[in-house]
Amino acid sequence: MKTAARLGLVVALMAVPALLAIACGADTKALQAGEACFAATDCAPGLVCVPQRGGASVCSNDLTQVTGKPPAEAGAAEAGDAQTDGPRVDGEVPDTGTDTGVDTGIVDAGDAG
Repeated sequence: MKTAARLGLVVALMAVPALLAIACGADTKALQAGEACFAATDCAPGLVCVPQRGGASVCSNDLTQVTGKPPAEAGAAEAGDAQTDGPRVDGEVPDTGTDTGVDTGIVDAGDAG
């Protein structure tokens, strides 16, 4: 009886890694449009995992059912034109010599004696 228990334990311990390798093996087949998915990485390139009204999700390239508003920095319509909105400076900014009258307490290296 003791030998049978040990044999069973050894077989079980050897079977666990084999079962884990099978269960955790990489499935490289990308899902096509309309197939059920759990994450965007499940879908083929160009497709995303879109939740459906019934609760399931499917791979699709149609994002009209996705709710939410895109972040402001992603919206091209709201963003300004970098060519006209920013200062046009090539290289170092020239010193205008204008004193703002605010003492920051920082000593300029040229003034340090």
